[in-house]
Amino acid sequence: MTKYTKCFDDEFDKTRSYSVLDAGLRVIKVKKITGTVDKCGELDRKFRYVKRHDVAERSRWNQLIQAAERFHYFPAIDVIQYKSEYYVIDGNRRTSAAITLGMEFIDANVKEYIHKEDSGSLTGAIYRRRFEGVTGLKNIDLSIEAGYKYLLEEVSSSTPGENSPRGGKKWYTQQFLPACSEIKRSRLPGLYRDLSIGDIYVLIMRFYKDIMGEDQVPAGRGNADFQAMISSFMFAHKLPRRRMYRLFPFRVIGSVFYRQGGKKGSTPA
Repeated sequence: MTKYTKCFDDEFDKTRSYSVLDAGLRVIKVKKITGTVDKCGELDRKFRYVKRHDVAERSRWNQLIQAAERFHYFPAIDVIQYKSEYYVIDGNRRTSAAITLGMEFIDANVKEYIHKEDSGSLTGAIYRRRFEGVTGLKNIDLSIEAGYKYLLEEVSSSTPGENSPRGGKKWYTQQFLPACSEIKRSRLPGLYRDLSIGDIYVLIMRFYKDIMGEDQVPAGRGNADFQAMISSFMFAHKLPRRRMYRLFPFRVIGSVFYRQGGKKGSTPA
C-alpha cells in the first residue's frame, strides 16, 4: 500500500491564530521536508508522483537529476515551516531528486507559521532573524531558537568592531566550525539526540561562561581548548545529584582540563 507524503491542509490546526514570518532564503535539512501544500494525495513519501509515469514526467525527472549531478545545485524551493517541519509550496520534484541523491541540505525560501500565543517560538524566530540579518549566516540550525541570541552575543564579543557579515564569517570559520567538528567526534551527539550540533555548542559555551566564568573561556581557542571544554562539560554532567561532589568548584575542574588539553594539543616552538 502506497504511503503518501503529508498534506499541509490536514496537519494545519485551523482553530488557532498564527503569525506568518517571511524567513527568506535559508539552508534547510532535506529530512525535515515532510509534506506538500498543493499536491496532496499525489506524492509518495519520497515526493515521487504515484500515478504519473509518462514520458514527459520521466524526462523532467532525468533532467533534474542530471543537472544536480553536473552542477551540484538546485534552484531554491518554496516551503512553509510549521511545527519544525517543512511543507513544499513549489519544488516537489526538486525535493524528490534531493532525497534520491542523498542530499543533506537544500536552499529554500521559507514562510514560517507560528502560533500567536506561543511567545517562546515567536521570540526565538525574532532572535534567529536578527542573528541572520547581522551576521549573514543562514545555515546554522538550532532546535532551540533562543540560542541565536546567545550566538549573536558571542559573534559580537569574538569579533569586536566587526559586528557585520564579515565578523560573522570570521567567527563561523575560525571558531564555530572547528568546535562543531570536535563535538561530532565526541559522545555528545549520542547523548543529546534531540539537539542539533549547534544546540550542543550553545550548551557547552553557556555552561562554560555561566558556571565557570567569562574569563575562563580561552580567547582565540584552538581544537585542544575546545576538547578541554567538552571534557569539563561532560564531567560536570556526570556528577551525582544531591551529593557533595556537586559543590566542588567548577572553575578548579575547568582549569585542570584546560591544562591537560593545552599540553595535549601544544607543539614545540
